[in-house]
Amino acid sequence: MSEFRKAIKTLEFDKITSLLADCAATEGAKLMAKQLTPEADVVRVKRRQNETAAAKYLIMKKTLPSFGAVKDVSGSIERA
Repeated sequence: MSEFRKAIKTLEFDKITSLLADCAATEGAKLMAKQLTPEADVVRVKRRQNETAAAKYLIMKKTLPSFGAVKDVSGSIERA
């Protein structure tokens, strides 16, 4: 087993992504959360950290957006 896979298993990353998926508002978001993997590229990590910081700022400033009425449109997109 590679060191990367061993670390993911040791840190129980699958449990973390399952907890995140439980918080997701749609089935598509749940699937995306479960498919997350750790990132090793420093540039991508920094970009994603900046995106997270910006989202947190907006939530703190404007409150959490409502996703209660969000519908999965992936089928419509594929047909289009």
